[in-house]
Amino acid sequence: MRFARLRYAALLAGLLALVAAGCTSPAPDASPAPDASPDEGITAAPVEDEDGLLPSPDAPDDDPPTTTTTTLVQAAVAAGQLDEPTGLMYRVWGQFNDPRLPREYRGESASHDSAALNQAVRELDTLPAEVAEAVGPYLLRPTDPQSAFSHSPDGAGDSQNDSDNQDGEDSDAEAGAEGAEGRGWQQAALTWTQVNAPENNESGGRQCPGDWETRASDQVPIRVWICADRGAGTVGAEEALEAVIGIVDGTVPEMTKPVPEGMGPPKPDRPADDPHPDSDDKVDIYLLDAGWLGPERRGEVSRIESGAGGLAVPTRPAGRTASSGYVLIDAGVLEDHGTGPDSELARVVVHEVFHVLQFAHHDHLDERWLIEGTATWAERYYLPGDFGDEHLRHLHRMQREDGSLVAETHPDKPYATALWAMFMEQEAGAQSIFNTWQDLSGTGGGHEDVLAAIDAQVPVATRFPDFVMRMVNANPAGNPIGTRFVHLDPNFPDDVLPPMPDHDLGEDALTIDHTGVPGLGYEYHIIYPEGSREETAGVRVTVELEDEGTPKMEAIVRDERGRYSRRTVSLTPDGSEFCVAGILMLIVSNSHTDPGAALSGEATVERIHDLHCDPPAGELLLEMEGQYDDPPTATPVTIHAEVHWNGALQVHLEQTQDGGAPAPLPPIPGFDEDDLRPPSHDDGVTRYSGAGSLWSVHGSFRSERCSPYLGCEDHVVEQRFEGQATLGGMWGETEDGGYLTAEVDDSGMQLHGSLPVTVTTVIHHPRRETTTHTEVEHWPLTCHTGRPFHHVTAGHDIYFPPDRSTTLTGHLNDEDHAVIDVECSQTWQPTTANSSGTTTFTVNGILIVDD
Repeated sequence: MRFARLRYAALLAGLLALVAAGCTSPAPDASPAPDASPDEGITAAPVEDEDGLLPSPDAPDDDPPTTTTTTLVQAAVAAGQLDEPTGLMYRVWGQFNDPRLPREYRGESASHDSAALNQAVRELDTLPAEVAEAVGPYLLRPTDPQSAFSHSPDGAGDSQNDSDNQDGEDSDAEAGAEGAEGRGWQQAALTWTQVNAPENNESGGRQCPGDWETRASDQVPIRVWICADRGAGTVGAEEALEAVIGIVDGTVPEMTKPVPEGMGPPKPDRPADDPHPDSDDKVDIYLLDAGWLGPERRGEVSRIESGAGGLAVPTRPAGRTASSGYVLIDAGVLEDHGTGPDSELARVVVHEVFHVLQFAHHDHLDERWLIEGTATWAERYYLPGDFGDEHLRHLHRMQREDGSLVAETHPDKPYATALWAMFMEQEAGAQSIFNTWQDLSGTGGGHEDVLAAIDAQVPVATRFPDFVMRMVNANPAGNPIGTRFVHLDPNFPDDVLPPMPDHDLGEDALTIDHTGVPGLGYEYHIIYPEGSREETAGVRVTVELEDEGTPKMEAIVRDERGRYSRRTVSLTPDGSEFCVAGILMLIVSNSHTDPGAALSGEATVERIHDLHCDPPAGELLLEMEGQYDDPPTATPVTIHAEVHWNGALQVHLEQTQDGGAPAPLPPIPGFDEDDLRPPSHDDGVTRYSGAGSLWSVHGSFRSERCSPYLGCEDHVVEQRFEGQATLGGMWGETEDGGYLTAEVDDSGMQLHGSLPVTVTTVIHHPRRETTTHTEVEHWPLTCHTGRPFHHVTAGHDIYFPPDRSTTLTGHLNDEDHAVIDVECSQTWQPTTANSSGTTTFTVNGILIVDD
């Protein structure tokens, strides 16, 4: 992703090739029709590139570089221009529009600096007196007369600093070496007067001149506060309280369910920390008048976003790593964006309450990307409405990222990592988010702790490349990506591809430098071999990368039919060879969890002219029909069973580089690991990948059992077989694990496959409740041998999947290997005495090499 921005518009000229081969923005669960035209249904107005090869949409404008108060201050501290306490003071001031912040540290845009607030809360009693006095009022609750948010003419009044520190002693602190006082929660005495208070002008918020109105939820431990005197032209206090309580009651009960159904309850706060007579141990939400937070902090007035309209502040009681918290929300959201469950107010409430629930597990993580990314994810997870615009912003930010997933390279980046949280939800369910936060409880909260907690839910080293592939976000013919974000949210902007450098491949070898891709970083490249898009070219990709990181390279390859397949590029010296028609996309990822473990090296792409690029293609039809009957006199049970299913396999094979014996594969549940590996052969074998082949199946099984000892009460099992999948070239290359491979030698072809089938089983019993369960089985591509098609498990008769012991073989019918006949037919009868029935299993089809 290191390329000149001036080329951006030109680079997009190649991107729609992936879309052009498919169809117009499909429904989330739709796959392109196998016979669809490669160029059918392009939605963008075509703009031809120099070769007239690929249509292109207009390139979106890239976001200009932005600076924040935090980044400016941190740079000044690192350069020795500011000391650390002053830098912390400026960062806190930057959160609240304090007019005392020097102009040179006012950023172009702003986002939350929760780390600064957390640090100030923990270290307030150890900061220099002038710094503590300058930031302390922002850490007092708005209902405290000495807080920055409250107007007290003489600055008098009790503050939380004067409350009895023995009240509500936190039991969590007793368990750890660091108690509440040891971590800086005992705040210094502060003086806050109108002399040093921010002025009530356009850059600061209006202070509350009187009392605060409050209302508590009767469903969850949350209390909402708002200034009784809000001023002219604002939503009334009662109406505002009712709106926020309605949002809280509609969302927080789900959010606070016990882990792993939710984040668990928040830690109750200390009533003694708030001098207001209505204070209690509920978590507090304070609605501040406009100006403290919101659009002014972003240098604009066009919108208040959930990432800028509120702040969550940790507060006592606190244990070693966890605390209670309260929420500050810019009440300008009420006036600007409504108050319903799909409003910006609702998103701010959910976002900030999720932060408070995070504090209950860990309140000072180093990894801001996880803090903001999961809170942003929570907005979509708990609220209705269309999040398409937010998804698009996050997608653009993540696709253009040339740093690590965990690096804060842009003010919006921590929020954009909500895509990683969506990926975790797709991979392991929402409980993976909640479990991650629970596992962080009691840890140091460093980078390694965070990655270890995530890894326990979604193995980062093996799944990060799939996240990088998912961000390609395209749905071309062949569905090489498999699961996409649109499958989780139908409003996700599908077919929005990342910007990427394009490379023309002629007779000279092409070198692409991958040096500098950090740990948990990635790159996208697109390559155009010379020739028309109908012309198939042999391409070899060899990669030389040092072992500093954990590299993986994958390819999306277009074939002469306009279909795309996902392939792994071998990192061995021999590399990988592909037959490419018009376009080749390379995706580089570095799964090393240390951002400093950057890749070093390059890839070489070159044309080869002796690669056979006319792969076998065709269709195989699979069918099974069977019935089985025990005679009525059979004891202890009489069984009648029947099965019918039909499968269709649209085969497309592409020759692969022979790398020796197949690599070990992850186990398929229910089968031994050895059953997964195609047999290895000596030299002289040509191996093919079936990536992009299409599989579909439907059918049923029914068994009836009758026991004379029970009066022949019926016991019925019904099963449905359904499946539709795009296969990979090896187990694990697709979301469902289906794959197809082939090996050809002088005697013919052997096909190996794992075909995913969704099996729904319904058990009817006269004396029990009907039960239903669904699971995915993986049937091998094989020819049945003569055996019963049913077996007994847990007392129930169910369908027996195909046997893996017999290979499906195709026969060469001429010397040129132009036609391969695949045929299998097995018919057998039950061998049990006095039983009757017939079972027939057939496979037939022709694979043709188009010479």
